[in-house]
Order: sequence, then structure tokens, then C-alpha cells
Amino acid sequence: MRRVADLGVPDDLLDALTAHLSGAMNEAALWLVDHADDPASAAQAAHRALDVILQAAVLAAASTPVSALSG
Repeated sequence: MRRVADLGVPDDLLDALTAHLSGAMNEAALWLVDHADDPASAAQAAHRALDVILQAAVLAAASTPVSALSG
């Protein structure tokens, strides 16, 4: 398994990115409970959504200079 830091995310964004992803995953857990009528489909959708979020976050963090993020 690769670490997020190994994917090019700047060191100074790792803590913030971790906090954001943790919050998103907590919300996903609540969403799963709300979709308990079809848990297998809900779990599959949640995993696919997390994959998209992680790919987007890593690509954005790795390709955007930190100075551009601070506005």
C-alpha cells in the first residue's frame, strides 16, 4: 500500500488532507446507515466514491503549487 505522501502530496498539506478525508469518511458512514435498505449497493457506491475523492485529492495536491492554494 502506498502512502499519500509517496504520491506527491506536499508535506505541509498532509495533516489538513487527512482531517478532510476523515470527515468525509465519517459522513460516508452516516450515508451508509441512511441507505441500509440495500447495504451491498450502498457499500459499493461508497467505495467507488472514496476512490474518486482520493484520486482527485492526490492529483490536485500533487499538481498545484502550494503558493497557488493560498490565494
